Amino acid sequence: MPSGRRWNQTLLGLLVVMFLLNTWLMRTVNWMGNLPCMTNSLKIQRQDSNTGKKGNWQSDLIGIRSEHRKDGFLTIGIPTVHRDKGFYIIDTLQSIVDNTSEDDKKMLTIIVFTADSNTTYNQKVFQEINTKFASYVTSDLIRVIDTPRSYYPDLSNLKRNFGDSEQRVVWRTKQVLDYSYLYQYCSNLSKYYLQLEDDVKASPKFVQSIQEYIYINKNENWSVLEFSELGFIGKLFRSADLNQFREFVLIFYADQPIDYLLKYFQILNGQTKSLLRVPSLFQHIGSYSSLQEKQQPLKDRFYEENIRAHHSADNPPADIYSSISTFSMYAPKLAYTDDPGYFWGRVPKVGDVILVIFHEAVRLKRVLFQTGSSDHPQDVLNSAILTVGRQVLKMGTSPPLCQDEVELDVFKDGKVDVKNIDDKIKYDVACLKVLVTGTQSQWVVLREIDVWVLK
Repeated sequence: MPSGRRWNQTLLGLLVVMFLLNTWLMRTVNWMGNLPCMTNSLKIQRQDSNTGKKGNWQSDLIGIRSEHRKDGFLTIGIPTVHRDKGFYIIDTLQSIVDNTSEDDKKMLTIIVFTADSNTTYNQKVFQEINTKFASYVTSDLIRVIDTPRSYYPDLSNLKRNFGDSEQRVVWRTKQVLDYSYLYQYCSNLSKYYLQLEDDVKASPKFVQSIQEYIYINKNENWSVLEFSELGFIGKLFRSADLNQFREFVLIFYADQPIDYLLKYFQILNGQTKSLLRVPSLFQHIGSYSSLQEKQQPLKDRFYEENIRAHHSADNPPADIYSSISTFSMYAPKLAYTDDPGYFWGRVPKVGDVILVIFHEAVRLKRVLFQTGSSDHPQDVLNSAILTVGRQVLKMGTSPPLCQDEVELDVFKDGKVDVKNIDDKIKYDVACLKVLVTGTQSQWVVLREIDVWVLK
């Protein structure tokens, strides 16, 4: 690393430390001792803010528990508060359960924190979840928790910074405190903790994708892995770090928004770069913020819908390889499976290949390779040929070789679509190969690989 860059990073770290220490010295003595302790009781009662009476629905809440789930891999924390327009929490939960397998659900816990000061809203959330997801509540996949009003300190006369209005300062300060409550509750439930908001949708197989990304970064010094570029959506922590992060944000809860505090926490723990998985696994679906009258139609640029055009294709089990350098997590297999996304490769060179190695040889009827997309119309494969092979030569840990080949067709306008293959190839084939035959300057998006077999 150049010495100038190293010095800039060191200076940035020193400035962050000086700011945090200065703020800590000014604030800690004044309020730290006044924060209420969290309870570990089995049920939490909240006083109705209007009548002073306890809501009867509270007696049914699944309350504070801190035991591990058996085989607990992931806890998802979702705080929810009232919006003047929009009610998204049910859709968010539906998306999560729809995109997790039964095996995923066995190692997953979803914590919904009803964090609104309006008991009526919290009651509505509880009742709708208990009705819509009764079996998941019973199985302890979904828990709904609440907190006593006494948990929150006085939020009047807060310091205004960043040019924020008084309303926004109160909103963001309470948001930090809401998160800190979730961290305490969730710190002992599983190995990892994922932060979501109550207005998102999930990608298919997102649990497996998280596991893969954790493995990929096993040698990185990380405090947070990110599965969305937006705000505080899709941020993954080790559960063992949650109490440390909670203590950190409680020192500065009135000074900084939660996403700023997250960045400081990463730097202080030695994580010098953002580890963002793309494609993203979660997309923001809300149009209205919980901050009154604020529209927030934000969309994650890296979230990919399934854009396959030919869902009728057979696509028999196969492994997909490419010698073209892969961008981030846009792996070759995404062009072949129903998982959201596509293969996105850096500039291909003459001689680069894309291979489809079938697990069992198949009799082909039609094959389609489509490059480019509406977002990246120039990222097409300009010059390439498609061949089929009768044999596969395995090369140990190296990608296999497709052998005994016959050419099917050449790419035209970034696409090759060969029909009635069985009229020409009257035997089972073991592999497909795309061979790059010309130079180009742009990257390539392989949107989909479709294979139809003779039945």
